[in-house]
Amino acid sequence: MREAVEDVIRKVQTDVSLVVVNYEGELQTDLDILAHYITDVYPLGTYGVSSVIFKANFIASYCEVETKIVYSRPYDEIRGVTRVMSIDEMDEVLCTMIKSRDLHRAFIFNGFNIQPDVIESYFAKAWLESSYYAYGIKDVDFTWYPSAESQSCIVDVNINLTDDILEVEDTVKKTMSAADMIASDCASVKNEEKVRFVLSWLQRNVYYDKNASDAFSDLRGDMPKTAHYTASGALLNGSAAQSGITLATSALLSELDVKNQVVIGKRNGSSYMWLYITYAGEKVFLDPCDIYSMPFDSCMVNIDAVDIEYSWDQKMYNLK
Repeated sequence: MREAVEDVIRKVQTDVSLVVVNYEGELQTDLDILAHYITDVYPLGTYGVSSVIFKANFIASYCEVETKIVYSRPYDEIRGVTRVMSIDEMDEVLCTMIKSRDLHRAFIFNGFNIQPDVIESYFAKAWLESSYYAYGIKDVDFTWYPSAESQSCIVDVNINLTDDILEVEDTVKKTMSAADMIASDCASVKNEEKVRFVLSWLQRNVYYDKNASDAFSDLRGDMPKTAHYTASGALLNGSAAQSGITLATSALLSELDVKNQVVIGKRNGSSYMWLYITYAGEKVFLDPCDIYSMPFDSCMVNIDAVDIEYSWDQKMYNLK
């Protein structure tokens, strides 16, 4: 009976008659328990069902249960809940959500538990991996149904923008266009020369604002509200904080087909971000901001030689 009602909700049906044959037990009592389960325990029910009413009509050897369901959300929202089967899959769908400017999505986690601080960290990771699109997000709200402690639950994700979505998209397009134009000046073939080109261009053309607060360290609760902390600040305005320099480097390397990954962690105990790339056949950490004070080769550290200077969540970033 429970599975049948769950299927009714997945299909977002309102008035359905269910046939019960040879039922053993107190049917009406069990229906009351089922109504409580749907509205207080079942993830999709707690997310989108306002009430469930059952009316049992006994007819000879069987019973017809009239089921009336009232929904609290638009039908499309309930049908649009995305099933996520693993942490890696969640990482992918969050990146897709940010890049497509899908400001509202709901995900159901089936068979595994995920805590609020984990999804907040993964959203920050997805935000930074979105390169050009890491712009215009003011903050993000997460709401859990029925709760984050449930083995199976739904998280409702709502992204709030700093500006009108058309203005945000316009800035993103301008940033992409700027990166494309800058990259077109690089005729290098080897990845090593492309990396050198990008760092040299940033050093000559972008002011590194060392005194700006490290906004990326507040990603979990408060997204950077200005272009200064994004690739847009560096590539369009010629000035950026540490996070903006790093994101601009990621964007330019991507334009030049140099695979890279932004990593959030700590450097010498302080919140920091840098890039993970393959350079001259070696896996290295690249800190583009070091180009403003060090020789080119000093901007990279072989990941196998990294000591306590760099630390990161090794479950979130499987770099080796």
